Amino acid sequence: RILAYLSKKEYLTCKLVCKRWDALRHDVAIMRKALFSRKVTRSKIRSVSSGNFLDGRSIKSVSSGGKISLTPPRNHNLQFFYWDLIELEDGIYNIKSATSNAFIDGRHKGIGNGVHTKLNNRIDDSSASQNNYYKWRVKKHQNGCVTRYSIQSVSSGLYLDGRSPKDVGDQLFLTGRNPEGDNFLMWEIGFEN
Repeated sequence: RILAYLSKKEYLTCKLVCKRWDALRHDVAIMRKALFSRKVTRSKIRSVSSGNFLDGRSIKSVSSGGKISLTPPRNHNLQFFYWDLIELEDGIYNIKSATSNAFIDGRHKGIGNGVHTKLNNRIDDSSASQNNYYKWRVKKHQNGCVTRYSIQSVSSGLYLDGRSPKDVGDQLFLTGRNPEGDNFLMWEIGFEN
């Protein structure tokens, strides 16, 4: 499995010295293809309860591990509202800001409810795909013809909470509540676009 993350030079060196290369070659090719051909959806992520957007900010804003801002709708600087949802496996994603290239950090188990989420742009795509702190379970919820999503951290088990319209700025909350029927834990994501 580790062979899939090697640089081309390391890959070729390993190929020369590894006695089991023929047995591993097929598995490595499949893993490399999976790593470099992941489905990425670019979308705004908007809270159903507050109407506010997740704001990925600029690279300068998150260089020291900035918090994620909830920002009301506006007509300018819309690029900060776009996120790349990188599908890792069925229903599990890395969520990366399209502007700051920072990943949402879901924190550790037992952290409890609160404003704990952070953005981290000091981790690369390959590392983020292997680290549970940056993995999110995105679950579809259907209410009639309306589709919404809950977003749960794989590492902490907590959900992103969009809060109320008055909760703007660095107010993105993590909570352990059940998302069923809870609009505070529902998000609009443009998977259909």
